[in-house]
Amino acid sequence: MKRFLDSRTLAALFVGNLVYFFVFALVCWLLTRFDVTPYGQFVAKFFKGRGKDEIEVFIKDNRELFETMMPAARAFANTYIMPSVAVVTGMVVGLVTGSRGMLTAAVTVLPVAVLFWIREPDTNRVFFIALLLLCAALGGAAGGALRGGGATTGKEDLLKDEDDEGAGRDAERHAPID
Repeated sequence: MKRFLDSRTLAALFVGNLVYFFVFALVCWLLTRFDVTPYGQFVAKFFKGRGKDEIEVFIKDNRELFETMMPAARAFANTYIMPSVAVVTGMVVGLVTGSRGMLTAAVTVLPVAVLFWIREPDTNRVFFIALLLLCAALGGAAGGALRGGGATTGKEDLLKDEDDEGAGRDAERHAPID
């Protein structure tokens, strides 16, 4: 556990969460800006260019349209946006942590999973949280592989570090004497 919480891993957790939220915001902004996908169309229709009071009035006046567009927007965000951003986040975390990318990436998106669990009324939230964690772990494996650390859970890295320390002592002990 001590090795898991080294400074590189903590930095990866911090950077990973920043990456997740900024990339998520960027993707949502782009979808809204270009008025594509159910999510982008929903946000553009009800929120773009309006203040808080104007939004409430517009939703109240167009309640039926809001109720028909909201489920499609929510489903799109949960099915496509969150997992794809989790893959990107996982890749960044994997690039930072190397062989521990899978585990660290899954841990990185846990705050997102908790927020999702609290805020999402959908009954499929367990599936979407599992999808989020899986996508982050796969991104972490890809990032670790790109870095050259391989796609492992991190246990192999810990064992390798312990073996390397022991091998160094043995090499010193058996070095030829001049």
